[in-house]
Amino acid sequence: MLAGGLNQFCGKRVLMLQGPLGPFFGNLMTDLQAIGAQVFKVNFNAGDWLYSPSGLNYRGNEVLGAQVAKKTRITLCFVGLLAAMAEMGTAPNALAGPKSYDINVLLEEPHPFAAAPNTSAPAYIPADQIRPRARVPQQVPYRQPTVRTAAERSARDRMFDSVSVYTGQGIDHNLMQLPGRIAAGQLDWDKTYFTALSFGKIRGTLGQSFESLQSTPLESFRHGYEMVLVQHRGLQGNAEIGAAYMLRTSDLQMGALGVNFGAGFGLSYALGNPSYEDGTTLHPGRRYRLQLLALFELEWRMRGFEDISVVTRVHHRSGMYGLIAPQGVGSNFLALGVRYKF
Repeated sequence: MLAGGLNQFCGKRVLMLQGPLGPFFGNLMTDLQAIGAQVFKVNFNAGDWLYSPSGLNYRGNEVLGAQVAKKTRITLCFVGLLAAMAEMGTAPNALAGPKSYDINVLLEEPHPFAAAPNTSAPAYIPADQIRPRARVPQQVPYRQPTVRTAAERSARDRMFDSVSVYTGQGIDHNLMQLPGRIAAGQLDWDKTYFTALSFGKIRGTLGQSFESLQSTPLESFRHGYEMVLVQHRGLQGNAEIGAAYMLRTSDLQMGALGVNFGAGFGLSYALGNPSYEDGTTLHPGRRYRLQLLALFELEWRMRGFEDISVVTRVHHRSGMYGLIAPQGVGSNFLALGVRYKF
């Protein structure tokens, strides 16, 4: 228990290392930032990144030191075991509670906790002999957490943050022909249809999740995933399930109307015989249930109605040039739907 609560971290810099698996550290980081603390979260593995995609990805002490501080004092919050400092050999109770250290001391060469060259000297410096450097109190006014903190935390932890309902009709064109056919308004429609329900999640921007993409044209692209449930009718009556990784641009505002482009790639599996889809030249009657799923869409929304949008989409299944199924199989549908963001 912290006698003074989180308020004692107001105006301090907090370095968060490894903690329990789950959203705890992400929630704690949000609360610390809300009361005026500057928080640095270091990710050591994929599990850390999954719950804190905006954190610093550990790539060695020198890189971490350059990212976090150049002669900058940081309050170190030790939770769990930090592999990079295992050579300290200190007892766990010596690390209990926040202590103030200069991170550059930990990055010095030779390492201050490495064995001393003099064999008569101790192999390490005991924790009770490490003297924290004097800390100059900073007068930072207390900032009241916003009332949106709990709602934002709930949205971040949810598996999905949007639901879409749409319907589509089959078209007798391959994927490369579609842009020109749509622009010319010359589409050959087939009498086969589907109704679909999808659930999506936006994880954030590529710049937040991948440090190497910061300051690049891809930095502002949003990314996430989508799960699709489809029921066909007409020339085929099977159900279909699919999942795709999605990339989405920022909104382009045209007056009161905003639009963004999204693309997703994943796998689709037909729960039944997809009889409408093309077969191969050698086996025209054979159908393939597992295929590539590709989704291309434009999402339209009016200013003032940010939670509701209209979606125009291409729903594409294919063999991915023979990698999943023979080349030339698959289908294309044009779809129209509505999306609600919650």
